[in-house]
Amino acid sequence: MFDREPEVERAPWRVLASVGVGTSVRLVQNLELQQERFAPAYVELRGGVALPQRGRVGHELTLAATTNLSGDGTYTSGIDPFGQWAIAPAYAVRVGFPAGPVPDFVLRGRLGVPLVLAPDLTWGIEVDASITYAILAGLGAYFELGYATYFGAEDRAGDLTVHPLLAFELGVSVDWEVLR
Repeated sequence: MFDREPEVERAPWRVLASVGVGTSVRLVQNLELQQERFAPAYVELRGGVALPQRGRVGHELTLAATTNLSGDGTYTSGIDPFGQWAIAPAYAVRVGFPAGPVPDFVLRGRLGVPLVLAPDLTWGIEVDASITYAILAGLGAYFELGYATYFGAEDRAGDLTVHPLLAFELGVSVDWEVLR
């Protein structure tokens, strides 16, 4: 009777959350700060959105909050556990395998700008690659490998320090599909 326009299928938004633990290897040690080769273990909480996508490739916007689980440095000039806090806004490209609404694996490449808020305000740049395996639809386990360089606080001579790190992280992720 009445002609209707065909309904256009809309791609869903996805809300993302993850929690992971990791450690970092210092590629350069600052001996004046009495640094060890391994930086303190950390815990990271990340939340964000995956923008609507058609096909296998998509985009994400995330915000992570991180703190150290162990101390670092000396008793008089070091950092206590849970004494260093950072946030990191980031952009990521995600690729799902196999193609379809619920892929078994998701590969990510992420570029972020971590901002260390305490004990000193500093910043850095990070590049991460990760793979997530979907244990169930929406629940996954991931492994992440990352490189970051932090432009740190001043040393005792007043010179700006640079801290390149190679990080390894394991965690669980949740991926909610938001139907519209």
